[in-house]
Amino acid sequence: MKFLFSFFSFLLLNVAFGQDEVVWTATFKPDSSLIVIDATIGKNWHLYSVNLTGDSGPIPTSFSFPPSELLHMHGPIKESIPETHYDPNFEANISSFMNHATFRQNAHFEKPGEYEFTVTFMVCNDQMCIPPTDKKIKIVL
Repeated sequence: MKFLFSFFSFLLLNVAFGQDEVVWTATFKPDSSLIVIDATIGKNWHLYSVNLTGDSGPIPTSFSFPPSELLHMHGPIKESIPETHYDPNFEANISSFMNHATFRQNAHFEKPGEYEFTVTFMVCNDQMCIPPTDKKIKIVL
Protein backbone atom coordinates (compact mmCIF):
# COMPACT_ATOMS: atom_id res chain seq x y z
CA MET A 1 0.00 0.00 0.00
CA LYS A 2 2.85 2.38 0.84
CA PHE A 3 4.36 1.71 -2.59
CA LEU A 4 1.08 2.57 -4.35
CA PHE A 5 0.78 5.82 -2.40
CA SER A 6 4.37 6.75 -3.30
CA PHE A 7 3.84 5.85 -6.94
CA PHE A 8 0.62 7.87 -7.29
CA SER A 9 2.18 10.81 -5.42
CA PHE A 10 5.11 10.75 -7.84
CA LEU A 11 2.72 10.55 -10.81
CA LEU A 12 0.61 13.43 -9.50
CA LEU A 13 3.70 15.59 -8.93
CA ASN A 14 4.92 14.83 -12.42
CA VAL A 15 1.58 15.81 -13.97
CA ALA A 16 1.08 18.85 -11.74
CA PHE A 17 4.62 20.22 -11.92
CA GLY A 18 6.22 18.65 -14.98
CA GLN A 19 5.43 21.27 -17.60
CA ASP A 20 4.98 24.72 -16.09
CA GLU A 21 8.29 25.40 -14.36
CA VAL A 22 10.06 26.29 -17.63
CA VAL A 23 8.56 27.77 -20.80
CA TRP A 24 10.78 27.21 -23.83
CA THR A 25 10.84 29.28 -27.03
CA ALA A 26 13.25 29.11 -29.94
CA THR A 27 13.93 31.03 -33.11
CA PHE A 28 16.39 30.71 -35.96
CA LYS A 29 18.26 33.91 -36.81
CA PRO A 30 19.52 33.43 -40.39
CA ASP A 31 21.50 36.69 -40.38
CA SER A 32 23.72 35.37 -37.56
CA SER A 33 23.29 31.63 -38.26
CA LEU A 34 22.08 31.03 -34.71
CA ILE A 35 19.33 29.04 -33.08
CA VAL A 36 18.41 31.11 -30.01
CA ILE A 37 16.61 29.19 -27.28
CA ASP A 38 15.05 31.06 -24.37
CA ALA A 39 13.95 29.48 -21.11
CA THR A 40 11.57 31.42 -18.88
CA ILE A 41 11.88 29.81 -15.46
CA GLY A 42 9.12 29.86 -12.86
CA LYS A 43 9.56 31.71 -9.58
CA ASN A 44 11.79 29.89 -7.05
CA TRP A 45 12.85 27.21 -9.56
CA HIS A 46 16.41 26.54 -10.75
CA LEU A 47 17.29 25.30 -14.24
CA TYR A 48 20.73 23.72 -14.45
CA SER A 49 23.66 24.61 -16.68
CA VAL A 50 24.71 22.51 -19.66
CA ASN A 51 28.22 22.48 -18.17
CA LEU A 52 27.62 20.63 -14.90
CA THR A 53 30.26 18.08 -13.94
CA GLY A 54 30.26 15.19 -11.51
CA ASP A 55 27.76 12.49 -10.74
CA SER A 56 26.35 13.64 -7.42
CA GLY A 57 24.36 16.65 -8.54
CA PRO A 58 21.39 17.50 -10.72
CA ILE A 59 21.07 16.49 -14.36
CA PRO A 60 22.54 19.16 -16.68
CA THR A 61 20.36 20.72 -19.35
CA SER A 62 21.08 19.13 -22.73
CA PHE A 63 19.92 19.55 -26.31
CA SER A 64 19.50 16.90 -28.98
CA PHE A 65 19.67 18.21 -32.54
CA PRO A 66 18.88 15.36 -34.94
CA PRO A 67 20.57 15.28 -38.35
CA SER A 68 18.62 17.15 -40.99
CA GLU A 69 18.79 18.35 -44.57
CA LEU A 70 17.52 21.72 -43.33
CA LEU A 71 20.23 22.63 -40.81
CA HIS A 72 23.77 21.63 -39.92
CA MET A 73 24.97 22.35 -36.38
CA HIS A 74 28.44 23.76 -35.73
CA GLY A 75 30.22 23.64 -32.39
CA PRO A 76 28.86 23.26 -28.87
CA ILE A 77 25.83 25.04 -27.50
CA LYS A 78 26.60 28.22 -25.57
CA GLU A 79 24.61 29.50 -22.60
CA SER A 80 24.09 32.78 -20.80
CA ILE A 81 26.13 33.12 -17.60
CA PRO A 82 24.68 30.96 -14.82
CA GLU A 83 24.85 31.69 -11.10
CA THR A 84 27.13 29.33 -9.17
CA HIS A 85 26.34 28.68 -5.54
CA TYR A 86 26.74 26.00 -2.91
CA ASP A 87 23.67 23.79 -2.83
CA PRO A 88 23.30 21.93 0.47
CA ASN A 89 20.92 19.41 -1.14
CA PHE A 90 23.66 18.24 -3.51
CA GLU A 91 26.58 19.20 -1.20
CA ALA A 92 28.37 20.86 -4.11
CA ASN A 93 28.79 24.13 -5.98
CA ILE A 94 26.13 24.07 -8.69
CA SER A 95 25.65 26.36 -11.71
CA SER A 96 22.04 27.18 -12.43
CA PHE A 97 19.67 29.81 -13.77
CA MET A 98 16.75 31.55 -12.11
CA ASN A 99 14.06 33.48 -13.99
CA HIS A 100 15.65 33.29 -17.46
CA ALA A 101 18.34 31.57 -19.51
CA THR A 102 19.41 31.85 -23.13
CA PHE A 103 21.15 29.13 -25.13
CA ARG A 104 22.70 29.61 -28.58
CA GLN A 105 23.62 27.03 -31.19
CA ASN A 106 25.52 27.88 -34.39
CA ALA A 107 23.74 26.35 -37.37
CA HIS A 108 24.10 26.51 -41.13
CA PHE A 109 20.76 26.98 -42.92
CA GLU A 110 20.23 24.83 -46.02
CA LYS A 111 16.56 25.27 -46.97
CA PRO A 112 13.20 26.39 -45.52
CA GLY A 113 11.03 24.10 -43.43
CA GLU A 114 10.26 23.09 -39.86
CA TYR A 115 12.94 21.66 -37.64
CA GLU A 116 12.34 19.89 -34.32
CA PHE A 117 14.83 19.24 -31.55
CA THR A 118 14.64 18.11 -27.93
CA VAL A 119 15.75 19.73 -24.70
CA THR A 120 16.22 17.55 -21.61
CA PHE A 121 16.15 19.47 -18.36
CA MET A 122 15.69 19.19 -14.62
CA VAL A 123 14.41 21.88 -12.27
CA CYS A 124 14.52 22.10 -8.49
CA ASN A 125 13.30 24.50 -5.86
CA ASP A 126 14.23 24.60 -2.17
CA GLN A 127 11.93 21.69 -1.38
CA MET A 128 11.95 19.30 -4.32
CA CYS A 129 13.23 18.42 -7.76
CA ILE A 130 11.21 17.46 -10.81
CA PRO A 131 12.66 14.41 -12.60
CA PRO A 132 14.39 15.12 -15.92
CA THR A 133 11.87 16.10 -18.59
CA ASP A 134 12.14 15.97 -22.39
CA LYS A 135 10.52 18.82 -24.30
CA LYS A 136 10.29 18.92 -28.10
CA ILE A 137 10.72 22.35 -29.65
CA LYS A 138 9.91 23.33 -33.25
CA ILE A 139 11.37 26.21 -35.18
CA VAL A 140 10.42 27.50 -38.61
CA LEU A 141 13.27 28.16 -41.02
